[in-house]
Amino acid sequence: MKNSFIILFSFLILYSCNESVSDSNVLIKSKNDTIEIDEIYKAELYVLHTDSSLPNFYVASNRDTFLLPFDERKKCAVYKAVGGKKGKMSYEGYVKYINQEGIERKQNFQIKYFVK
Repeated sequence: MKNSFIILFSFLILYSCNESVSDSNVLIKSKNDTIEIDEIYKAELYVLHTDSSLPNFYVASNRDTFLLPFDERKKCAVYKAVGGKKGKMSYEGYVKYINQEGIERKQNFQIKYFVK
């Protein structure tokens, strides 16, 4: 009984420590997070800690998934959208890449901005 308690307690401690660490390898850079109607919002998406030559960034909208264009010179994906309606805009996506250990990974991300 004592051994079971120690094992369970150790597992809970290790699990909670693991959950608190952010493992996001996606960096989203934008000049601002607020745009006007008909203005273009632009963001650059980078994968940190990767040896992948061309990571694939996808954004899901409604029932479609779009592959974002990749700027090979800057080594980032480029997201552009026109502010068509007022309010908070939020789009979810994911990136597929090969990490430094040569393992293929999939990382989720979220792009958020506001149209005023």
